Amino acid sequence: ELGVRRMIVPVFPGVFSALGAVLANARFDYVSTSVMKSRSLDLAAVEAVYEKLEERARGHLEAEGITTPPVVERFVEMRYDGQNWELDVPMPLGAVTAESIASSFRIFCDRHRDYFGWALEDAPFEYVNFKLVVTVPSEEVRLPLLPPAAAPERVGTSSLYSRDSASFGPAGIYERRSLGSGAVVEGPAIIVGMDATTFVPPEFITTVDKYGNLLIEMEAER
Repeated sequence: ELGVRRMIVPVFPGVFSALGAVLANARFDYVSTSVMKSRSLDLAAVEAVYEKLEERARGHLEAEGITTPPVVERFVEMRYDGQNWELDVPMPLGAVTAESIASSFRIFCDRHRDYFGWALEDAPFEYVNFKLVVTVPSEEVRLPLLPPAAAPERVGTSSLYSRDSASFGPAGIYERRSLGSGAVVEGPAIIVGMDATTFVPPEFITTVDKYGNLLIEMEAER
């Protein structure tokens, strides 16, 4: 009905989101609200806010037992003086200087112009929320490679109803764990696994790649 001609059923489909969560980088966000106006901005006060956020981050990572060196980024939510909405812009790491303040304001004006079509490059501004993003890279994980396939072997047959023909017809049943790299299963077929069952429609062919993903496509597209 949707005209989909190629599909992929990933390895471990029933727990694929959990697998992604395990493999993803760990990210921690820290925010401190402190309204500071550009007309009376204290560089030492800005730096003190970030130092406190970084201290919190170090304590958090230590409590979590994380020893991998993290990637640290600073951001600030800022606005023109008198506005009631903010834009998120990066702040350079290291000592807070007049140049780093000017850099954040230039980026803010550029983004404000992109979002709203105008910017006031000489207007006073204010910082609202100071933010620290700490990302801990995950260890690289490689999925095991499947051995080359023998000819796929049916473990049974099921009767499936087809809306197109308004009748029942046979479909072979295959165990996914027995399918090796390069195995080909022609539809209609049912591929059963521990965490998911895959239906291969008529006129579709499934090929197993070297990682165990099922690549399903119409015969005419091959």
